[in-house]
Amino acid sequence: MGHGPDVAEGAERVGYAARLGSRVALLISGATVVTFGLALTALPDKVPYPFTDPVIAEQWPGDYLWMYLAMVLMVLFVALVTAVHEWAPAPRRAWSLLGLCIAVVAAAVLLIDYFVQVTVLQPSLVKGQLDGWALLTQYNPNGVFIALEELGYLLMSLAMVCLVPVFSGGTRPERALRWLLGTSFAAVLVVPAVTVGKGPAGDRWITVIDDAPVDLTMPPDPVPTAAAYTVGAATPVETYLDAVRTARDAVRSGRLTKVVIARDVVVTSDRPIDVHAVLLRLRASFGSSYRYAFEGFIGASPELLVAVEGDVVRSHPLAGTTPRTGDPVTDARLAEALVASMKDQVEHRVVIDVVHDTLLPWCSFLDWEPEPSIVPVANVQHLGTAIEGRLSEPAPSVVELVRALSPTPALGGHPREAALALIAEVEGVERGRYGGAVGWVDADGNGTWAVAIRCAELSPDRHRARLFAGGGIVADSDPYAELGETQAKLQAMLSALVRP
Repeated sequence: MGHGPDVAEGAERVGYAARLGSRVALLISGATVVTFGLALTALPDKVPYPFTDPVIAEQWPGDYLWMYLAMVLMVLFVALVTAVHEWAPAPRRAWSLLGLCIAVVAAAVLLIDYFVQVTVLQPSLVKGQLDGWALLTQYNPNGVFIALEELGYLLMSLAMVCLVPVFSGGTRPERALRWLLGTSFAAVLVVPAVTVGKGPAGDRWITVIDDAPVDLTMPPDPVPTAAAYTVGAATPVETYLDAVRTARDAVRSGRLTKVVIARDVVVTSDRPIDVHAVLLRLRASFGSSYRYAFEGFIGASPELLVAVEGDVVRSHPLAGTTPRTGDPVTDARLAEALVASMKDQVEHRVVIDVVHDTLLPWCSFLDWEPEPSIVPVANVQHLGTAIEGRLSEPAPSVVELVRALSPTPALGGHPREAALALIAEVEGVERGRYGGAVGWVDADGNGTWAVAIRCAELSPDRHRARLFAGGGIVADSDPYAELGETQAKLQAMLSALVRP
């Protein structure tokens, strides 16, 4: 089991190399098509064709070397498109398969064209020039093989067009850069210059990087103020409901096991939002949660993603939610209904199985509670299952485990790549740091990381906050029930922010 991380890391690197290589090959071939086409239309009536002209070829022998190299590149192009097809998310594999078929035909046309030119035509062709506009209609050896070459390049460009939907996703301009690099910005690790932490036993610490300036002056207690607030949906509610229906249909069809659809709302204030005051309210209402604040991203997460202390690893995934009313009898009844809900149990089991299977390669043993338990917070109740085990030697850093787990099916879905592709296609929300992980790590690889939920993203002037909430969609999900669940979850940050 100790080799699991190495295998996972190797597979990830191979997959990244295949994706990056395929993009480079596609961009080069596209540039070749455009350049060759412009040359044909921009030059005068006569265009010399050195590849099949022995006299000119004697002056430029490298052209024949290029043909041999081009044949090798065609084979590599097909191999890279094949790798893209193997990597493609399930909802996009029809496009990648079409692109692969076209790439095979393009490679076959170009391989036959180049092979015949360098092995058969070279000794027998005589010097001549061709009409650049009549390449596809002039019936002689030069014209025929130029036409075949153009057909091959055209098919390569069509293969590229078919592969574009495979890499689509995201709503910001950097989508093109993500496509080119074959990766996502979601894996960025941000290390603050100054980190202040507090442990469960009350111990406090501060970590400073590169002698960053530190101001340890305690801010004064917040003064109660009254502000005017507006609350509205950032993404239309109908967009959210349609996304839930699409996700539910994808699960029912068997393409996915679970997918998490989120929505966001915006709170605006006529006064700057006091971050210190918000954190104090979160501490008062969500004392058992993991509270965090970083560059205007604040929240109180009830969900432990992963913690490492020595050789002990722990996780406490949450999935399945019901409201709390404040009445003990009603809350107990809602908790019993949550435990008995087949829909919520299925949603929860998907998360537990994936977290367990992800951690297992690093562990000598890994155990979990036989049945999920109720995890209450101020505004909602969750189904939660504690997972704990012993790490094998050499033990991984907690950051390595965070990278392997994120995003869990509680924020993304399962299978992960297919779920994330569907989310990017239908959700309409730029999640930013929502759904990632927030925590700390020490020099020995120990640390505690929570899932970045129950959060708000503040604008630089602190007059605007964007809140997020989502829910797991399975076959039995009802769109309006899921909407109600997000409303209950949003109350956590709304109650901490809004002070009219």
